[in-house]
Amino acid sequence: MRPIIVALITTVATSPNLTHAQVDEPHLSLPASRPEAPGSSLDDLSPGFAVALSLFSTLMPVAIGTGVMTRSPIAGMSLLGLGLGVGPSAGHLYAGELGHFFLLSGIRLALAASGTLMVLFGVAAAFSGEGGGLAIGGVTLGVIAVGLAVYDCVDAPNAVHRANTKGRSSLVVTPTVAAAHGVTQYGVSAAMRF
Repeated sequence: MRPIIVALITTVATSPNLTHAQVDEPHLSLPASRPEAPGSSLDDLSPGFAVALSLFSTLMPVAIGTGVMTRSPIAGMSLLGLGLGVGPSAGHLYAGELGHFFLLSGIRLALAASGTLMVLFGVAAAFSGEGGGLAIGGVTLGVIAVGLAVYDCVDAPNAVHRANTKGRSSLVVTPTVAAAHGVTQYGVSAAMRF
């Protein structure tokens, strides 16, 4: 959202501490205490870093878990679950959205665990001749978990944008002095950003 600047000039009492700004004369300007433009602070979080963090935290455990799977299926599945469950929300954790991090990580972990159990019981049922409907349900839950993982990685820059713009509304009030045609007026300039 672009900042909206509203300026008001009203007459106020004379004070020796007023900042002088000549409205009709170009060689004098308003004070430099205006609010800074959004995104100009050095403390802003990086959207690119949030995406990179989400992708790295997802893909690294998945790659290692896939490699370890043949030697230790439990360790491999744990790393896969960690990568797909928690990794995609790392960008939201970086942006300070703890609620989003815990909620979506928990949902993905629950979907992955339920899906894995459904696939295992479904395959066992299929081998005993009872059908594989549970396995299909488990795969469906896994696809939903992967979809939520992709959503979190794609939404990481938006989380950073929300964090960078949060609390940036401001009101700056500056005393002014304007002289025109021999008449000096004292006033207040207000700049508002929301």
